[in-house]
Amino acid sequence: MPAFDPSEDRARLVEILLRRSVRFGRFTLASGAISPFYIDVRKTSLDADGARAIGRLVVGQYATEFAAGRLTAVGGLTLGADPIAVAALLEAGAQGHRLDAFLVRKAQKAHGAENLIEGNLEPGAHALVVEDVCTSGDSALKAALAARAAGAIVTHAWCVVDRRAGGHAALAAEGIELTSALDVDTLLAASPEGRAVLAARTTPSP
Repeated sequence: MPAFDPSEDRARLVEILLRRSVRFGRFTLASGAISPFYIDVRKTSLDADGARAIGRLVVGQYATEFAAGRLTAVGGLTLGADPIAVAALLEAGAQGHRLDAFLVRKAQKAHGAENLIEGNLEPGAHALVVEDVCTSGDSALKAALAARAAGAIVTHAWCVVDRRAGGHAALAAEGIELTSALDVDTLLAASPEGRAVLAARTTPSP
């Protein structure tokens, strides 16, 4: 197996995100904030090369914890977390780490077993919560609280892109450490349009 090279996987991820996922204009985010750009990570996490890069970056970040059994499950809030959890599960398995994976519904199922959490999450599991873009941290926090209510232990979260808009602090307040593949400024700086957004942010108003 080739040696893990996070810089190579990160560079590949940036290229795919810019090609498939990043759009510039005027967008209303889930948090209600207005943004001059939008990042639809699902277009990258559902790309074969993108999923491969994401899986390698997750497992590379937490390889020591997976190997030592300090993290035993991975999952998050549907839909953004779905392909990320699967990518992490497959890459971890390829590297010899056995994990369970789970998905948290946005609302409890009203029929059948009436599940809020789908997949495999046992009481006492040490769960890593994943998501696509972290803005306020609400999605990761909702998944973490649901996993904790099911008996899991959650102290770590990971996202593809951290917009650095309060999510890190919100999760830290609940005892959850957030890490990411990329921060939003690194992603924006890799394209001319993104650099213009960064420049406009730092240019004083007349």
